[in-house]
Amino acid sequence: PGLVQLGYWRGELAHSDHKPVAALFSAAVLRYDRRRLDALLAAARREVDRLQESLRPRVSVSPVCLDAGEWVAAGRPVRLRMLLRNEGGVEAVWHWVPPPRPPTPAPLPPQQGQQVQGLQARRSGAGSTGGGGGGAAGGGMLVGLLDDDDDEEEEEGPALPPWLSSQPAEGVLAPGQTCEVVLTVLVEGGPGGAAGELMMAAPATPAAAAVAATAVPPSAAAPPAAVAAVPSSPSPSSPLLPPGPLVPLECIAILRVEDAGDKFISIAGRHVRSFLGLPLPALAQLGRTPLLPPALAQQLAAQLGLPPLQLQPQEEQPQQQDEQQQQQPQQQDCSAPGVCAGGLRVLPKEVAALLAALRAGGGAALRTPGVLVDSAALVLLRAGAAEAEAAGAAEGVVACTAGVGAVGGTAGGGGGDEEAAEAEAAEAMQPRSVGAQRALVRELSWLRLHLDAGGQVPPGTPPHALAALLLLWCGQLPYTLIPAAAADAAAAAPPASAADAVALLRTHCDPHQLAAVSELIRLFRTALAPAAAACNGLTAARLAVAVGAWWLPPLAAGAAADAGRNRRALLTVLLTEEEEVVVDDGERPEV
Repeated sequence: PGLVQLGYWRGELAHSDHKPVAALFSAAVLRYDRRRLDALLAAARREVDRLQESLRPRVSVSPVCLDAGEWVAAGRPVRLRMLLRNEGGVEAVWHWVPPPRPPTPAPLPPQQGQQVQGLQARRSGAGSTGGGGGGAAGGGMLVGLLDDDDDEEEEEGPALPPWLSSQPAEGVLAPGQTCEVVLTVLVEGGPGGAAGELMMAAPATPAAAAVAATAVPPSAAAPPAAVAAVPSSPSPSSPLLPPGPLVPLECIAILRVEDAGDKFISIAGRHVRSFLGLPLPALAQLGRTPLLPPALAQQLAAQLGLPPLQLQPQEEQPQQQDEQQQQQPQQQDCSAPGVCAGGLRVLPKEVAALLAALRAGGGAALRTPGVLVDSAALVLLRAGAAEAEAAGAAEGVVACTAGVGAVGGTAGGGGGDEEAAEAEAAEAMQPRSVGAQRALVRELSWLRLHLDAGGQVPPGTPPHALAALLLLWCGQLPYTLIPAAAADAAAAAPPASAADAVALLRTHCDPHQLAAVSELIRLFRTALAPAAAACNGLTAARLAVAVGAWWLPPLAAGAAADAGRNRRALLTVLLTEEEEVVVDDGERPEV
């Protein structure tokens, strides 16, 4: 319709038989304004983006930097709060995600790998004669090619470090809704706790590196595959203490909002370390050095609202220093009995101080009614029934309340049924839950700080507090004092004699575990002596159950019906028959 014909004619040619024709048209042409067109397209795109953005959540986080402070003590939670607000028009789904993993080198083909190794060797040799570490760095760049598939894999591992937890850990926010998220910074011991992992650092000094290099003889070192398969029994060289009494807590947590991107939350603080929760090799590495300087321990006690510590100046306790030289790890000839490879006495000085206090005065503390078996529950009772129940120790406290008055009547033993009943009562009175152990750590903080500062047990400390801290130390170890392999072997075939039990422990325990078990067994035998048992009411059956609750790993699901009884038999035999559990065959370790 925009094209109109105006005329048509034919050309008259006299010299050709062709008759050309012509026509004239009028056309209406549309001319596009490119600038205006581009502006309209841009406006349309912005409108689409606005519509899409209105269908996505918009979450604000405040604050994004959180500080737990300088006094994050063992077992004392520090709670940090932040607010999430959904400012968009649709609901927002949020959760924590693990940090991205660094790219891993892909394995090279065999021929190319040999070429790279040869090139690295040549560069390392050239670097050692001239330019320092340049050759080693250059060779390290040729280890392998990056695996492109790693970027497409989903994140694995925990989203938050072991010392940090979130409540709630995920959620859904409606449009305009605000949610408070509580991040709890808590360093505690026990299997899976953060205390042991925070101590697993690189050697801080050349001396520590030398100890690590000599802790396990090369001939006895397990292959890497074997070490990775049995992480519950670390070698004496693996945990080395970082320098200083304060351990930094640093984390960049990633909060992911689905279809809206990630938010990065910075959490920082410093943990005041304690002997509770440290691996045995790390405690042995300390030697006579206290974990905390006395002044710092006093400041921490004030921060926690505790009474001033009764720490004597060094010049006022020469006799105690002489005793500590015998009780605490010393540099020795590695061939001497009772000394682990690397020349360190393997019994921690903090445990030696507790043992000495319990044995003081001819073992007066060990004659206290219910000592060891009832001690942890009685300490929780002192904390108050409400707090103990909130900590998850109600069962133990109730059992303790009902059983403390009847302790003296169980000393004489009895038949199998009576021993089984005693065993069940003793097991029920052990507050082994996570909440109960946290309550015990709080209640025993004042006593624990004395040992952290390298001091002695304060005079007048109740015997139940000493025994409870000793058992709590066992439960706070990053691995059980008796390894799972030994417990499983005993569950399958209980040892018939103390010699069999000792052989079983020597097969599966390292020198640090053997030293601790040896000295604790000697203490328990003293408490079971007839004169002491007449006062404290202990029997071997009750004590074996109580000790097993802190020493042995939990029974696996589907274990045999007699597995628990067989495992208790291992401890009962050790408690009732005289057989030394020592690091070497020649001598028990000094304490």
